[in-house]
Amino acid sequence: MDFDLTNTMHALPDLVIKTRAGQLITKTEGLAEPEIVIGKLTLDTAPANRVKPKGVKNTDFTGKKVDFQGEAKKNSFKGNAGEDAVVAYEKAQLKLAGRADLADLVVATRETIGKTAKFDVQSYEVDGTKKYIEVKTTSGSKNNLFHISEGEVKFSENNANHYYLYRIYNFDVKTGNGDFYIEKGAVDINKLTATNYVM
Repeated sequence: MDFDLTNTMHALPDLVIKTRAGQLITKTEGLAEPEIVIGKLTLDTAPANRVKPKGVKNTDFTGKKVDFQGEAKKNSFKGNAGEDAVVAYEKAQLKLAGRADLADLVVATRETIGKTAKFDVQSYEVDGTKKYIEVKTTSGSKNNLFHISEGEVKFSENNANHYYLYRIYNFDVKTGNGDFYIEKGAVDINKLTATNYVM
């Protein structure tokens, strides 16, 4: 069966699940989440050299088995870890600038607004101006492509003067270490490549 174990355990607290291997999973084990480790982010000031994908080259469109739930959970954990690393970085920068008062206000929006937030981290300039930070985290290299939604692009356009994209790469979720660069302003739609279609 494919289902969200954490939500199932919340809905059915007395449920005990037995795996095919015979292991019993209790509520405590089912709700356990891996701990996010905050390491060090290293700022890279050189621009990225993203290369547009060349598209599909083969004609074999047979499906392949993908663990979508497992991949989504792994990507969600990596994304949260990246956001928390940016929160820690922003807090440290503000404290270094003598603005511990603003550092205390920096938050990951998933903790305050929830998943409907239009950006990932609420931070501040030294003068108190708000910063809207979108965080994109991958374990791949600097020039690897990443996904960004239409809503995120629109938000960047509507808030160009306060919008920042923090692109984390070479990210190791075990140590919390990675590299990142910053792009300020609206996302350049000329650099985007469509990956999904609707009709």
